[in-house]
Amino acid sequence: MEQYVTLEEAAEFESIKYNTMVQRVIRNSNDISTKTIPNGIGGKDRVLVAIESLSKNAQRVYKKQQSLGIDEMIIDKAPEELPWYVNVDIEWYINKYSKHYYKAVELSKAIQQFLDYRGNNRTDYANAVAGKLCIQKYADAVSRR
Repeated sequence: MEQYVTLEEAAEFESIKYNTMVQRVIRNSNDISTKTIPNGIGGKDRVLVAIESLSKNAQRVYKKQQSLGIDEMIIDKAPEELPWYVNVDIEWYINKYSKHYYKAVELSKAIQQFLDYRGNNRTDYANAVAGKLCIQKYADAVSRR
């Protein structure tokens, strides 16, 4: 069974821009296997590209992502320049900015709970989590989707 990815993902695996990937699919329609599926929320149909139609390097990147998982792929894409907080003494920061630190810890836990959530209707769950954290802006933005 052939595996397919979205045009966005295909472009990422090929390390090219989305529009470049679209043009490549149009120009090489005989060599690139695609299929379209209806967009569940309306609008244009989604175009999927077969993994086998991608370059060998892109296929390796796809297989690496599948074997490692998304978390490790994010680590591979980390910026080379370290952020300011990497070299800051954590004890000093907690003492000086304790309110901000503990708020960040609380938000971090809430985000991790949301990422780990596997139940139905993630939007309602996100609204509940945001409501608990008093993040009305986030709750409003999620409910508009």
